[in-house]
Amino acid sequence: MDGKDRQRPEAVMAADMVVYPDLEPYFVGIIEQFGRPPIRCYDLVSVFAQYMRDGMTFEEAVEHFEFNVRGAWVGDSTPCFLRKPNELEMFDADPDV
Repeated sequence: MDGKDRQRPEAVMAADMVVYPDLEPYFVGIIEQFGRPPIRCYDLVSVFAQYMRDGMTFEEAVEHFEFNVRGAWVGDSTPCFLRKPNELEMFDADPDV
């Protein structure tokens, strides 16, 4: 599949958590917080790297992620994405990513 043709990731429930099967290689752990259900966490930079390997430019990857992934609310168990401190400068152009 051409990376530019990507759609929202398939979301499935597993153990009361939403799982994005196509992003599982970038799974980094479970986030737990008092009063909220646990959620899966994926490595953001690795997800972007995969989109770019699939043929997207960085800008296209940001747009795709914002609209189709982060913007895809699938309930309280919607996964989150981790930006590590040493990777923050990568997103200086758009601090909301």
